Amino acid sequence: MSKSPIADKAIPAGLKVWLIFLISFYLLGLPVILSILFGFLGGVAGGWIFAWWQTAGGEPLETRSTEETEQTNRRASQPRFRVPFFRKSLTRRNRRSPRIRR
Repeated sequence: MSKSPIADKAIPAGLKVWLIFLISFYLLGLPVILSILFGFLGGVAGGWIFAWWQTAGGEPLETRSTEETEQTNRRASQPRFRVPFFRKSLTRRNRRSPRIRR
């Protein structure tokens, strides 16, 4: 039995992917030895990706406090439109030109 849970998932998936690549490369006309080699490389990569995908992630290392989350939400909800070549931001009071009269 393998020691890590990732290997338990990667090996069966890698064998299936290897077989698919092996047959595909052989049908494309590559020599058998090259098909086995490329199939092996594809199987290793495919098994590794499949195992990573199926492994559950852990908890985040740092959790934000509710105050930080609220500040971030408040900052994100404030509408701002800045054009990099203007010095002033185009807030509501700066949108009207002084030449236009009501």
